[in-house]
Amino acid sequence: MSRSIAAQEQLERTHQANQIRNQVSAIQARQTEWSNAKKPLIAAKSKLKWFTLDAEAVQATSDAMAAVAHLSSKAKEVLVNGVDIDDVSKGGLWLRMVKQATSSTDVLREEMRKAWRACIEATAALPEPDSIRTLMMPSPANQAALKAYSECFQRYRLLRKSAEPSSQDDLKDLRDCEQELQRRYSEFVLDLPPAVRRFQQQLPLGAPLELLTPEVLAWLQQHDDLSRFVVRTKVT
Repeated sequence: MSRSIAAQEQLERTHQANQIRNQVSAIQARQTEWSNAKKPLIAAKSKLKWFTLDAEAVQATSDAMAAVAHLSSKAKEVLVNGVDIDDVSKGGLWLRMVKQATSSTDVLREEMRKAWRACIEATAALPEPDSIRTLMMPSPANQAALKAYSECFQRYRLLRKSAEPSSQDDLKDLRDCEQELQRRYSEFVLDLPPAVRRFQQQLPLGAPLELLTPEVLAWLQQHDDLSRFVVRTKVT
């Protein structure tokens, strides 16, 4: 008899141990699901703080976060009052909460991306380095300015093409790049007199001497380095 009771008690302890393991496993699974749904939501919410949103965006994001808070509060209440972790799955509560977190993340990211796009559109649409190269006289000063402009423009282009900022520094970098490019652009001598423009257009193949008029020579003396020009006879 005592042996039978001991066996029964051992069986009960084994059953309870299995229940505990199942509960722990279920809790870990739910925690993983919620963590995977919550992380992008928190990231999007954090990025939103970098921007000043309009009233419509504030309302949309507030409603999205409130929907998540409502369902998570209900899930917490079930967990506190329930006897089994699986109680939160009854009626689809857990699935609705996870789906709402994903849906709310989409709302927050969309508003964040709209705010970022507005920041980009507020900056100047500065010309590409190649378009500047075709307009300028390739003087040493212009070439140096173009090199610095091109390096900054690469960063500016990447920021303007990005769907969203990777960090808050991107907002500052966007403004800094714009200011730097505008300053660099002002250093270029692009408004060439017609005679200088004709001379500049012929340089790649060799400009004839008749294009080197007194007006062109005076302009080159003021804006360029005459030592970089040479005279060659044409081979016939």
